Amino acid sequence: MKNTKAIQRTVAMALISLSILLFTGCAGNVDPSHADKFAGTWNGSYGCEGTPLVADQMIIAKQPDGGGFAITIHATTVNPDTVTGQLASENTIKITEQSMGGGPGKAKITFQNDGTLNFVQSGGGLTCTGSGYTKVQP
Repeated sequence: MKNTKAIQRTVAMALISLSILLFTGCAGNVDPSHADKFAGTWNGSYGCEGTPLVADQMIIAKQPDGGGFAITIHATTVNPDTVTGQLASENTIKITEQSMGGGPGKAKITFQNDGTLNFVQSGGGLTCTGSGYTKVQP
């Protein structure tokens, strides 16, 4: 009788563990077809805290893996940066910490309801934002 209860308890724990694993394994999946709307050349305005907005360009290229991007930020400046990002949700690209503007930073690009992009970049205690990016080239 004791062995039966121990087996039942072990099976129950295994099923619970498997359920948690399956649930968390699927929770972060995003349909890669949402990546298409981000790909292209985008023009907008960009500025950091306490500075005026300036014209800016961002180039987003899809990577063959379906959810990844090569992103050139500040493409028309003297020092553009190319970073990588991942589709985090159907309307968001997340750029994990990597070198931006000569130092470590992270960013997020958000597709807005009106078809424009917003960009938020932070690092070194500074937050910079870009808004109103419109697609000028697919």
